[in-house]
Amino acid sequence: TSEPLLQVTALAELAAEWLAAGGKNVSPLVGAALCRTLGELGSLMPLPLSGGAAAREATVGQLLALVPQGTAATSSSGSSLAAAMHGAALRALGQVCVGEPHAAYESAVIDACFTLGRVKAVGLQLGAAHTMACVLLGSDTSALDAGAWTVVREKSEAETAFVVDLLKRILVDGVGSGHSFLRQAATLWLVQCCESASRLADNAGARTVLASHIVDVQAAFEYALTDRDLFTQEAASTGLSLTYQLSTETSTQERLLAGLVKTLSTGAGNATTKMAVQAGEPLFQAEALGLTPDGGSLATYQEICSLATDVGQPELIYKFMGLARSNALWTSRTGAASGFAALAESETARAALVDLVPALAPKLFRYRFDPDKRVQASMARIWKALVGVVAEARSESSVQTERMIVAEQFDEVLSSALEGIGQRAWR
Repeated sequence: TSEPLLQVTALAELAAEWLAAGGKNVSPLVGAALCRTLGELGSLMPLPLSGGAAAREATVGQLLALVPQGTAATSSSGSSLAAAMHGAALRALGQVCVGEPHAAYESAVIDACFTLGRVKAVGLQLGAAHTMACVLLGSDTSALDAGAWTVVREKSEAETAFVVDLLKRILVDGVGSGHSFLRQAATLWLVQCCESASRLADNAGARTVLASHIVDVQAAFEYALTDRDLFTQEAASTGLSLTYQLSTETSTQERLLAGLVKTLSTGAGNATTKMAVQAGEPLFQAEALGLTPDGGSLATYQEICSLATDVGQPELIYKFMGLARSNALWTSRTGAASGFAALAESETARAALVDLVPALAPKLFRYRFDPDKRVQASMARIWKALVGVVAEARSESSVQTERMIVAEQFDEVLSSALEGIGQRAWR
């Protein structure tokens, strides 16, 4: 009927008027509710504003102005009421792109997410992840959880090209960035996109496009496993389990498992990934390499170059970068362990993991005694998961299965341990 439509239009106009006034004069909770109103309406249709396209573009611009940037974003990432309003504004930006696909303001929304990604604000990054998923997939899949009706874009050549271009930007400019915060943000975006795509129908346009590029997405998650930040590693390991679920071909699933085995065994990730760092980004934990002669820090690439120049030994740069690479390899092993543990919870992957016992057991047995406590914990986690999968397959207890694995792989375990003893690396 016309009466409900008039009520919806009135709500949209009320929220737009509040934004036009600068988003003031109401409490943050009311502001968040108004942003959610615009978002929910915008996910179903172009915002019903009397001013038409110009009014919608202005309203989106005002929503963008509500999203904090720089130091303001960092302070807003806490649990304040203002953070709730900022998060609601972010989600609304993604939702309005669903109801009016490829509008003039869509690129501004994407650019705002990339700008926000350079700030350490995990709470806001989670909101930005929902926004990017809405833009990439063309659907607000969070509405599916509530059983609500939602828009799903039809498959077309133009839509496919848009998804591919945006996905490439996330992979190259985001996950492949030398900026650690942006890498973390882009990893979260990819995880949300994969998680949201898994809720769509198998033949949904955006899901099929994402599935066709799942190998590239998997490579990005493998690269993110090498990140020094534990939260980024955990997000990447979650993403790897999602890529396995989105994979429709057995060969792709086998490639995923083979890649994880390679990462866990050698620390080597995807061959196309490179170690990208910024001058001021830490490569080591504070004081891991000691201090400079004047008592300064020695953790970032810039500081390492400065020390090498001061002492007249430029070859030190290569030696320290070799250490940093070794540190990244062990970090990637830790992340791969989390990925395996996540896959062990997937019914479709459990059978395949049983066949990997001969390749994994010798390495895992030794890694469980690594000097680094965090590596120990990660390897113990995957060992437990692997034992559990084999025990379930053989209908045995975990204790019996663990003894059986060690007995069957005893020669390989001993050879791996003896090989480690003879290596120059202290680990």
